[in-house]
Amino acid sequence: MWSTIYSNGKNWIKGNVELFLAFTGMIGILLAAGNQAVIWPAIQWNVLAILMCLMLILGGLRQAGGIQWVCYHLLRRCHSVKAVCAFFIFSCFISSMVITNDASLLLFVPESIWLFRKLKKDDWLPFLVVLETIAANMGSTLLPSGNPQNLYLYFMYGMKFSDFLKITVPITALSGLLLLGILWGRRNEAMALPQQKAPAVRGRPAALFTFLLGVIFLVLLKTLVWWVAAMVVIPLAVFLDYRLLKQVDWKLLLLFICLFVFAGNMSHMPWVIRHLTGNPLLQGVFWSQIISNVPAAVLLSSVNTQGEMLVAGTDIGGLGTLIASMASLISYRAYKQYAGRNIREYLVIFTAWNLLFLAVLLLEAWLIF
Repeated sequence: MWSTIYSNGKNWIKGNVELFLAFTGMIGILLAAGNQAVIWPAIQWNVLAILMCLMLILGGLRQAGGIQWVCYHLLRRCHSVKAVCAFFIFSCFISSMVITNDASLLLFVPESIWLFRKLKKDDWLPFLVVLETIAANMGSTLLPSGNPQNLYLYFMYGMKFSDFLKITVPITALSGLLLLGILWGRRNEAMALPQQKAPAVRGRPAALFTFLLGVIFLVLLKTLVWWVAAMVVIPLAVFLDYRLLKQVDWKLLLLFICLFVFAGNMSHMPWVIRHLTGNPLLQGVFWSQIISNVPAAVLLSSVNTQGEMLVAGTDIGGLGTLIASMASLISYRAYKQYAGRNIREYLVIFTAWNLLFLAVLLLEAWLIF
């Protein structure tokens, strides 16, 4: 019995390393804080509520078939390998601005791998999946809803929407131009897509979930209070389809709770302040390489007052190592599972392109901001 418990526990930890480390870190810092420990006041409930709303809305749009229908009709217009690559890369780039980088990669990477394997174009896959990953990570930079650390920092520092865009638009624009230039330089060849039946769309649910997405954008524009939006979106989404609750990433929400409590208590410790203060742009990039950009954003926000620079640092910091953005692990696992190719080749290509983007975007941020 004990061996079974140990084995199951070990497997769970392997599959949830980030959550396990955040939980143990939270417990450790609460013990270290002693009587000064805080839990409830440290949790950013507005961020958790908006994240949950976005998860429910994305699940509803998928179930309604709206996203699949749009993608099908756009893809049918592509008649070359380069055009199909452009479709997948910029689908990740644009969609991640709204539905988060994780959801974008889950939606497009497995589909692109399946299609290129079916058409015997496997040699394109390492390049394509790597650029899809970069596109999702950098496209998600544009809006607060694009990734969890943006959403957290946006509310944490009470930023104006226009001020947020002043930071993210230059980064996103240069990222898009780099992606376009790299793709333009690749060789091209004809590609005949297999015949597929157009996906069905459930019009009324698609329209309702699109309306709910608009409600969330009113929160981002600061024209609607977050708890009012949550009271509208969550009950209505569950009423339309209660199975959407299964599509909520509960582990991510629990991870955020642990990180909030951890960061909230770390900010009261003098030795932490001494080691984490400094240029927030460079700090964000550096710590993202080690602990990923979401934990880095939460940790650094406890000691830094320059929220805009921290947004730039943790967004650009999502490039670099494989763990710099946890979304990168989604495409890595998909490639490893479905592509059946040398994983070392993928990691070399991933690291090379990520370091190139990181260097160029960090230089841009350093010069502009």
